[in-house]
Formats: sequence, structure tokens, C-alpha cells
Amino acid sequence: MKLVTIAVAAVGAAMALAPTAHALTDAEQAFLDIYADAGMPIAADERASAIESAHGMCDLLDAGADPADLGGENPFAFILLLGASQTICPQHADAVGAAAEAANE
Repeated sequence: MKLVTIAVAAVGAAMALAPTAHALTDAEQAFLDIYADAGMPIAADERASAIESAHGMCDLLDAGADPADLGGENPFAFILLLGASQTICPQHADAVGAAAEAANE
């Protein structure tokens, strides 16, 4: 868990330094559309941060982080993680879905 905490902090620091203006990829637009379609659109001034967070979560999953640790007890974190895994890093969708189901039991 400590490794995940350190990794999340590193991603947060990188996000603070990352440029926010870039053209959206299809996957990033799909990520935003998930929330808009669910009636929870991400505000325009928060989109870059949400997209960078999604990429950060995907990077952590690529590095072997456990989806249950990333989602933790925070429902918003799991919502972000689910959206990211369905669009930006679909290779992790099954593992994230299973972790979300287990968290809801």
C-alpha cells in the first residue's frame, strides 16, 4: 500500500507540472463522454486534471498496482478508475471491474 501511496503522490506531482492544453485523443474524449452521458459532466476547467489523473491511474495499473488499492474506500476514485479502464487503458477493464464489484459486496 505504501508503494501505491508514493506512486499516486508522484503522479500528482507530475500532473501539476504537465501542460494542460492539448488536443484530446479519441480515448480521452470517450472518458469525458462517459461522465457526461451519466449526467455527471466534468467541468471544462477540470477536464485536463481529470484526464491526467486517468492517465496516471492507467500508468499505475501498467506498473502492477492493485485496482482495489487505487480505488480504496473512495467512491470517486473508483468512478475515475472505472472510466479510465473503459477508455484510456481498456487492457485493465476486467481487473478494475472485478475490484469494483468486490468493493460493493
